[in-house]
Amino acid sequence: MSAPKPQALDWFSPLRRRDFASLKRSLARTSSSTLARDWPALAPMDKLAIFKLLDEAPLLDLFANLPFEEQYFLLGGFEMGSIAPLLSRLPAKERALFRDSPRSLYGRLIKLMKKKSPATTAP
Repeated sequence: MSAPKPQALDWFSPLRRRDFASLKRSLARTSSSTLARDWPALAPMDKLAIFKLLDEAPLLDLFANLPFEEQYFLLGGFEMGSIAPLLSRLPAKERALFRDSPRSLYGRLIKLMKKKSPATTAP
């Protein structure tokens, strides 16, 4: 008998527990397509936290798989201060898990976003 299929969002059960070290490990084992599929069910602060826990390559993959509106939201939360309410409650060891992305990454994200930018129509 085969094991039951995991339910959607099983990959982020550590997020519900606010176990960010486990979440970071879980994210490393989760495909960007799975993350993108489950993305709409996440709260805005959780989306930003996940974005800041990802290493650069998976972050770029996830970003490329998201719709334009979600990409825009993440760019708005690019700075580490966007998750300050979350970080303020964590010990230093856990805060260190979150990634402060370099400005050069911002430019790469903008280029990915432009590929999905909604077409503008002339009035």
